[in-house]
Amino acid sequence: MLRESLPKIVTPPPGPKAKEVLERRAQAMPNAIKSIYPCVIKRGEGAMFEDVDGNVFLDWVGGAELFRRRVFVRHDSSCK
Repeated sequence: MLRESLPKIVTPPPGPKAKEVLERRAQAMPNAIKSIYPCVIKRGEGAMFEDVDGNVFLDWVGGAELFRRRVFVRHDSSCK
């Protein structure tokens, strides 16, 4: 299962499959809509995701967002 995997790099990002998708995306999307991540996600489970080239990453960005929301919810609920 992906959720039980450890991070692994098969090919340095962006790999050949990701480069192909990112090049197609650049041709199809306006310059005002950019992606700064050289990653094309294929699937995800739990806190892990796999890109189209087979690299497995820890999704730390999602966790940071959950922490941010939790802090603000606690702060907002205490301000009555």
